[in-house]
Amino acid sequence: MSEQTALSALFTLECQQRVEEGCDPAAVEAIADEVDLDAPPEVLQRAYDRLMALQPAGDFPYHEPSDLAGIRAARAFVTS
Repeated sequence: MSEQTALSALFTLECQQRVEEGCDPAAVEAIADEVDLDAPPEVLQRAYDRLMALQPAGDFPYHEPSDLAGIRAARAFVTS
Protein backbone atom coordinates (compact mmCIF):
# COMPACT_ATOMS: atom_id res chain seq x y z
CA MET A 1 0.00 0.00 0.00
CA SER A 2 1.44 3.36 -0.98
CA GLU A 3 1.80 6.18 1.52
CA GLN A 4 -0.84 8.16 -0.38
CA THR A 5 -3.31 5.28 -0.27
CA ALA A 6 -2.67 4.82 3.45
CA LEU A 7 -3.17 8.53 4.18
CA SER A 8 -6.38 8.61 2.15
CA ALA A 9 -7.72 5.56 3.95
CA LEU A 10 -6.77 7.02 7.33
CA PHE A 11 -8.51 10.30 6.51
CA THR A 12 -11.68 8.47 5.48
CA LEU A 13 -11.65 6.43 8.70
CA GLU A 14 -11.07 9.55 10.78
CA CYS A 15 -14.11 11.18 9.19
CA GLN A 16 -16.23 8.23 10.26
CA GLN A 17 -14.66 8.25 13.72
CA ARG A 18 -15.42 11.94 14.29
CA VAL A 19 -19.10 11.35 13.50
CA GLU A 20 -19.13 8.37 15.88
CA GLU A 21 -17.59 10.61 18.55
CA GLY A 22 -20.54 12.98 18.32
CA CYS A 23 -19.27 15.64 15.92
CA ASP A 24 -21.75 17.21 13.52
CA PRO A 25 -22.02 14.89 10.49
CA ALA A 26 -22.65 17.86 8.18
CA ALA A 27 -19.44 19.55 9.36
CA VAL A 28 -17.44 16.36 8.87
CA GLU A 29 -18.97 15.87 5.44
CA ALA A 30 -18.18 19.46 4.45
CA ILE A 31 -14.51 18.96 5.31
CA ALA A 32 -14.39 15.59 3.53
CA ASP A 33 -16.06 17.01 0.43
CA GLU A 34 -13.45 19.76 0.16
CA VAL A 35 -10.54 17.30 0.12
CA ASP A 36 -9.18 15.46 -2.87
CA LEU A 37 -7.97 12.17 -1.42
CA ASP A 38 -5.16 12.20 -3.99
CA ALA A 39 -3.93 15.56 -2.67
CA PRO A 40 -0.43 15.92 -1.23
CA PRO A 41 0.06 14.85 2.40
CA GLU A 42 0.18 18.48 3.57
CA VAL A 43 -3.34 19.07 2.24
CA LEU A 44 -4.66 15.93 3.93
CA GLN A 45 -2.92 17.00 7.16
CA ARG A 46 -4.66 20.40 7.11
CA ALA A 47 -8.02 18.70 6.56
CA TYR A 48 -7.24 16.25 9.37
CA ASP A 49 -6.40 19.17 11.67
CA ARG A 50 -9.78 20.70 10.85
CA LEU A 51 -11.48 17.39 11.70
CA MET A 52 -9.68 17.26 15.04
CA ALA A 53 -10.79 20.81 15.83
CA LEU A 54 -14.46 19.78 15.66
CA GLN A 55 -16.12 19.30 19.04
CA PRO A 56 -18.82 16.75 19.88
CA ALA A 57 -22.33 18.15 20.21
CA GLY A 58 -23.13 19.35 23.71
CA ASP A 59 -25.97 16.87 23.98
CA PHE A 60 -23.85 13.89 22.87
CA PRO A 61 -24.65 11.27 25.53
CA TYR A 62 -21.21 9.65 25.78
CA HIS A 63 -17.91 10.83 27.24
CA GLU A 64 -14.94 9.04 25.68
CA PRO A 65 -11.62 10.38 26.95
CA SER A 66 -8.63 10.02 24.65
CA ASP A 67 -5.81 10.21 27.18
CA LEU A 68 -4.81 7.54 29.70
CA ALA A 69 -5.54 9.68 32.76
CA GLY A 70 -9.00 10.51 31.42
CA ILE A 71 -9.71 6.86 30.65
CA ARG A 72 -8.67 5.82 34.14
CA ALA A 73 -10.78 8.56 35.72
CA ALA A 74 -13.84 7.59 33.66
CA ARG A 75 -13.33 3.93 34.49
CA ALA A 76 -13.04 4.68 38.22
CA PHE A 77 -16.29 6.63 38.03
CA VAL A 78 -18.13 3.72 36.38
CA THR A 79 -16.77 1.02 38.67
CA SER A 80 -17.27 2.85 41.97
